[in-house]
Parts: sequence; C-alpha cells; structure tokens
Amino acid sequence: MILDMDPKYVTAVSNMDMFPIELNTATYKELLRVPGIGKISARRIVESRKRGKQYKNLEELKNIGVNIKKAEIFVKLKNSYQATL
Repeated sequence: MILDMDPKYVTAVSNMDMFPIELNTATYKELLRVPGIGKISARRIVESRKRGKQYKNLEELKNIGVNIKKAEIFVKLKNSYQATL
C-alpha cells in the first residue's frame, strides 16, 4: 500500500525523469531529493566535494551515512549507474 511507503521514495519514483542524478555534481537541493540522502549526508557530500573529493562507489556513500539501498537507483557516480536491476 502506498501509504506505508516513504513519501520521498514515492515522489522520486513518480518523477524518474529527474533521476538518476550525478552525485559528484548535484547541488545540495538536488541531493535532498534522493531517497536515502538526508540533510547531513547531503551536506557531507557537498563539503567533501569542495575539498576535491570525487565519489566512485556506493561504499564511500555508505561510510558517510547514505542509505545506499534506497539511494542506489537514483544516483550515478562518475556517469555510471549504480543500481543492479
């Protein structure tokens, strides 16, 4: 039932034309739209990119608090899709 689902996830799935986003270039606001990425993780991503960090795999995201099970179908890293369909 849709009422039991995460509203952010439902919104993202309903707007798949906006995804996947390139995590290494997405703005803070774009990151907040991704299920599995909250305010803290989005801030960490943006701040680390300012210091030159480029994310290459989902494990790196997991280490900063991203729920990769939710996020993987909505992001690309280095222009590569991360979801395993």
